[in-house]
Amino acid sequence: MREIKFRVWNDVTKSMHFPGWKELAERAKLPEMRIMEFTGLKDKNGKGIYEEDIIKDKNGIIWTVYFLMGSFSICCSSKEMSKAIKRKKDKTEEDILVEELDAWWLGSEVIGNTHEPSCDAVQEVSA
Repeated sequence: MREIKFRVWNDVTKSMHFPGWKELAERAKLPEMRIMEFTGLKDKNGKGIYEEDIIKDKNGIIWTVYFLMGSFSICCSSKEMSKAIKRKKDKTEEDILVEELDAWWLGSEVIGNTHEPSCDAVQEVSA
């Protein structure tokens, strides 16, 4: 069974918190708090992967983790997909996406999250 835990980003103090359940319930009421759920997965270094994390997979593709329509999903920019297409010229974009989705967390590393604007990973994804 997956461990259920959360982290909270405070938009005012620009800081991340890992609250207990009681504190989470209190913070959830505040509009400046952004709650992110743990995916149940860990990166190659044993670091927990949460929604809105930015990860680099074993192929060097950068993904952002989201929780959409009841499940965790990942998304990459068209720039990142172009890098994958150049590496695998004989495959279609759909084939590449399926391969990348299948292996995205195997050997991946959390390199930041969407809330830290100074993070190189955020700048790379938005470029």
